[in-house]
Amino acid sequence: MAEFELMHKDQECGRLCIDEETGRVVDYRDNGSGLSPYWGTQNGKR
Repeated sequence: MAEFELMHKDQECGRLCIDEETGRVVDYRDNGSGLSPYWGTQNGKR
């Protein structure tokens, strides 16, 4: 599984876990900050 930090500008606003074999979202957790993640692009090399 791959885990990603979801960001709103420079603040973490949640976490996303994806099953690398199937490509399905396994878990999403909002951290309760009230911010929404930007779903446009991600940097997979970080």
